[in-house]
Amino acid sequence: MPAGWFRLGMGFSTVSADNTAETLFVAATGDPLGGGSPGLGSIDPSRGLLHVIGSFSGAFRGQSAELTGTGDGRLYGFFTTTPVQVAQLDKATGAVIESTPIPGVETPQAWAFSFWGGDFYLYTAPSALGGRTTNVTRYRPSDGSIDTAYMTNIGFRIVGAGVSTCAPIAPPP
Repeated sequence: MPAGWFRLGMGFSTVSADNTAETLFVAATGDPLGGGSPGLGSIDPSRGLLHVIGSFSGAFRGQSAELTGTGDGRLYGFFTTTPVQVAQLDKATGAVIESTPIPGVETPQAWAFSFWGGDFYLYTAPSALGGRTTNVTRYRPSDGSIDTAYMTNIGFRIVGAGVSTCAPIAPPP
């Protein structure tokens, strides 16, 4: 593993809406001594090798992210900045295409991220010493709404979330 790829956020994304081939993308969260994230990469599952794609761009350079993909080929990062942000990523370069601040959501010590039915779900928890468990926030890009009380203090800490790339990209009727 190259330097700086200490812990990984990860998510699958399809090639496009018309091509369901998948890629496992990873985002390094940096090293335990405080080094920043080297950005976006992908994993070749057949050989178990990391392909470094590139640094996140602008204010996101060096920041930690969790990833989720969509069935129509988009890739998003949940950045643990203050405030936290959801950003669409360029899968070829790691550059941030566009980002949305999510006010009212804590910068977490434990976090996860998923997409289903057109909505993003951010799972956040403070330090394990704080006594509170994970909160789940729903961000709905279609109308810009952010529901920080979607689920609160759920009783356990979520540190990873996966979603299938065949999950719906729009809410069911």
